[in-house]
Amino acid sequence: MSHSKTTSGPSSGAPPVANTSQQNRILGMSTLAFTACFAVWTIFSIIGVQIKQDLGLSDTQFGLLVGTPILTGSLSRIFLGIWTDQYGGRIVNTVTMLAAAAATFALTYATTYSMMLVAALGIGLAGGSFSAGIAYVFKWFPVEKQGTALGIFGMGNVGAAVTKFTAPFVMVAFGWIMVAKVWAIVLVIMAVVFWLTTEDEPALKARRLSGEKPRGALLQLEPLKNLQVWRFATYYFFVFGGEMYFSASAGSEIRDLWKSDGTAEGTVMVKNINPSMGSNPDQLTVGNGMLYFSATDGTSGHELWKSDGTEAGTFLVKDINQQGNSNSTPQWITPYESIIYFASTDGTHGTELWRSDGSTENTEMIADINSAGSSDPSNLLVVDDVLYFSATDGVNGHELWKLDISTGIYSISNNNSFTIAPNPVIDRVNIFIEDIQPAHYDAHIYNSIGQHITSKNIGNINYEVNETIDVQNLISGIYTLKIVSSRGEIMVRQFYKY
Repeated sequence: MSHSKTTSGPSSGAPPVANTSQQNRILGMSTLAFTACFAVWTIFSIIGVQIKQDLGLSDTQFGLLVGTPILTGSLSRIFLGIWTDQYGGRIVNTVTMLAAAAATFALTYATTYSMMLVAALGIGLAGGSFSAGIAYVFKWFPVEKQGTALGIFGMGNVGAAVTKFTAPFVMVAFGWIMVAKVWAIVLVIMAVVFWLTTEDEPALKARRLSGEKPRGALLQLEPLKNLQVWRFATYYFFVFGGEMYFSASAGSEIRDLWKSDGTAEGTVMVKNINPSMGSNPDQLTVGNGMLYFSATDGTSGHELWKSDGTEAGTFLVKDINQQGNSNSTPQWITPYESIIYFASTDGTHGTELWRSDGSTENTEMIADINSAGSSDPSNLLVVDDVLYFSATDGVNGHELWKLDISTGIYSISNNNSFTIAPNPVIDRVNIFIEDIQPAHYDAHIYNSIGQHITSKNIGNINYEVNETIDVQNLISGIYTLKIVSSRGEIMVRQFYKY
């Protein structure tokens, strides 16, 4: 007999008492409120240009003014999220909107640069509403609907587009002060409407009835002990509020490394690595706070490079293949903590598994798996301190291999009696394993970035496993299925979910 255990994100925190009408109303109003907040949060992207001219600000002063609301919005999300869990999203969202509106209106009376910086700090609270809104919305929905609900709520980002499309017309006709006043008034109206049309979360109501006290702030910060929280925060930093890196050419066939913060003036070449032919950057991957990629400077072939986003901080990590200007061709660059793993060749060995901490001396081949040729490692994926990849040792074909990152021991991970069907999967994945040793078995599913999605307790098995896991609520993509026995055996397969 078996039973399943699901772990998917945070606990919903709300008993199933909210009806569909309540859920839709809360989601709709929260999305509108977030749209209004985002429109205010990005107001300096339009009115800042005129303010810079009026006050005669330098580029540095202007950058600080525009960045201040972004900083406040980011930092305030910590305590706004905590307060939402403690006191409820309805009151926190409403107060946040009113405070941001007051700061926006106060901006119109600022006559010095210092006063504008203070007002910008308050305007940044509008960006902090993101965490309060998420914490409020997801508590109204069961786990299987939270992803859809939060996706709809996230559409409130369109508020930035609202500002960029409408604020210029208002500013041209009436000046930047009118833009700030109108945006502030709209946010006040939104706060009032939000308060009148929403209600406290069911879980909060139940807690108040029982007299239970909210969790303290220190307990709310316990997730910071989880390494995955910091890892995902790093991912978020590089894809939102930071910069996007890409390979491009500017009016020629020469391609080099570029970056953009989403503005025309913030879209620039990072470094002209190869002025004559172009460096043709490839395999761009963020790891350990740096951007790693494959490129050529014209002297060396395609080698491993890294960049911190500046010209001075963009350089060759190591000329791995030193046979003339031959390529080492780094591929499948995969970060884990402070190390990146990748496939490459030094010209002496074939394409094998390598690792690097970003320094020349610690960029090295891990193992010559196929001494007679190339093992061609591919599809690298880290799950629970184990790097899984496809490779061939020259005897077997391309099979599943693993590298225990904590011990550095690599071994083939293959069990021909382990099959899953169908693959690709629509709603259920069937697991069949025969000729196994008696033990207790568990199944675990991970997404493409190694995040644990769900588990199933298969139970004590004596000869064969014949089990089914419901995956209909998973989004489309590639997943890793790992079977673990109490004897320490690990079997892994990947499947695609439609």
